[in-house]
Amino acid sequence: MINYILFFLIPPLLIYRFSKSNTYRIFSWILVFFFLLFLSTFRDQIGSDQGDYQLTFSKQFYNFDPKDFPTYELLYSYIEWFSYKLKLGFHGVNFMCGLIYLFGLIILIKDEKRSWLCLLISLPYFYFAVSWGFLRQGLSLGFIFMAVYFYKNNKIFSSIVTSVLSVLSHKFSIIFFPFLFFSYVKNKSIKIIIICSGIIILLFLSYYSIYINKTYIEQFITNIPKEYISKGSLLRSTMSLVPSVIFLLSREYMKKYSDYNLYFFISILCILLFILTFLFPIPVMRIGVYFGFIQFIILPRFVDIIDIKFQTATILFIVISYSFIFISWLLYSPHKDLWLPFKLSF
Repeated sequence: MINYILFFLIPPLLIYRFSKSNTYRIFSWILVFFFLLFLSTFRDQIGSDQGDYQLTFSKQFYNFDPKDFPTYELLYSYIEWFSYKLKLGFHGVNFMCGLIYLFGLIILIKDEKRSWLCLLISLPYFYFAVSWGFLRQGLSLGFIFMAVYFYKNNKIFSSIVTSVLSVLSHKFSIIFFPFLFFSYVKNKSIKIIIICSGIIILLFLSYYSIYINKTYIEQFITNIPKEYISKGSLLRSTMSLVPSVIFLLSREYMKKYSDYNLYFFISILCILLFILTFLFPIPVMRIGVYFGFIQFIILPRFVDIIDIKFQTATILFIVISYSFIFISWLLYSPHKDLWLPFKLSF
């Protein structure tokens, strides 16, 4: 377990140490990027779905027939095919998914005032649990991070393109697209039309799931298989609830950021998801993973609102809290054996 603690602490400390120097700051980010990419690429059977992904890859490409090209998640399937063509094996899939995830994460947080704290908060759940355990969701998140970065810099076309790429990586991430689009819209009439359209689509999907095809309802709500039960869903929802409430309580300060509108809608959704966790934990967990990045953006910004005398104590509290959550996950998670012990493939 000591490996994970070092992997968790060293990258943020490196960024913090060189954050005051522009030259070394850039170098430290490059070093952190390649270090985390190395871990993502060469970990051996680490992550909850890693074995399934490798088995699927082997079955699909051992005797590859172009007529049987997998289309379960189109972009992810092309990454698998590309890795197969280059004879990189599954390490190539890990590499490309890790590359996109880490690139998205770093461009999103690198210009934040306390980027080292953003990185530290992002590592336990989003890097170690999601990007390692669920490759397609991690790949999709990388594109969502890019979309948010482009949104913040008012690059609408790039933001839309990366959002579409996230959907092609994992279909469930389509839930993020309406929030991004809604944040761009300024006209109130158009917003009302979008909301009404969303309600109609939601009603249609509910009708389809309940009366036409009950597979999803039975699998994730009424008859959940044991392997799908997540005991940490309430904790994850709470982790997103806290920064959401903080954001809404400090709206006047947060308005100075160009991405205010997006985080306003995300915070409302995260509060709603927290309430729904008690009724539908699995669907909420699947939706919440695409909005939980509010944690590592809003909490570091919140530090500036605190009286300067208490800022260090606030930062320490955040660091200790996420360290405690991470260590508890490693020690007590029912799936900890899928991450421990850490080992490389060579």
